[in-house]
Amino acid sequence: VFLAQIDRLKGLDRCQDVPYTFVSTTGILMELSMKTHLLTDKRLMLLMPESTYRAESFLKAAQELGLEAVVASDRCHMLADYWHVPLALKFRYPDQAVQDIIDYAKANSVQAIIPVDDKTTVIAAKACEALSLPHNAPEAAEAALNKRRMRELLMASDVPCPDFEVFEMSADPVQISNTIAYPCVLKPLLLSASQGVIRADTPAQFIAAFNRICRILQSLQLSPVAEPDAGKILAEAF
Repeated sequence: VFLAQIDRLKGLDRCQDVPYTFVSTTGILMELSMKTHLLTDKRLMLLMPESTYRAESFLKAAQELGLEAVVASDRCHMLADYWHVPLALKFRYPDQAVQDIIDYAKANSVQAIIPVDDKTTVIAAKACEALSLPHNAPEAAEAALNKRRMRELLMASDVPCPDFEVFEMSADPVQISNTIAYPCVLKPLLLSASQGVIRADTPAQFIAAFNRICRILQSLQLSPVAEPDAGKILAEAF
């Protein structure tokens, strides 16, 4: 995604719907370091959740490439100026965040919008679509974030996919454990980076894994209003 956006900055053409590719910031720098002279006087927007650990790497990459990076974050609006955040957004309200990005980009000539973490990929896709910037299809970005939706699309396209079921956190893991085929893997429906991904080979392990994932989800205090699937757990064949 980052490389496709950089191509836009260089004035190159690339297919609008680029596949998701996860690359390190160091890899990005190695790929683009020889082309730095083509990227001067360009501005990109980085969508950075306040909790991200990738901020320093992306800002350093932009600096080394001679790009002006505008940070858009969900830091409190009252503190945005104090922390030198040019654009304070409310990522939990995606439609409003998209509109705020559009308004800023139109007034400040932004050539690319980069989602630094997965929670901002859909917002970036929708904003780029509205601004006619290279982007992934919003529907693809949404599917990439939701394990159930992705598997439904794979199955609909006859792409091999493990059998799976989705359960509410309020479900009884003891009862469910007697209906599941083993081995299986449990995982939160929305989290990424292998958070809460646990294999279970027996009913006892299933119960322990289910309860552990519930504790992880509860600790994150995800909003069921903003994320209806935030409290759901997927179990699939292994």
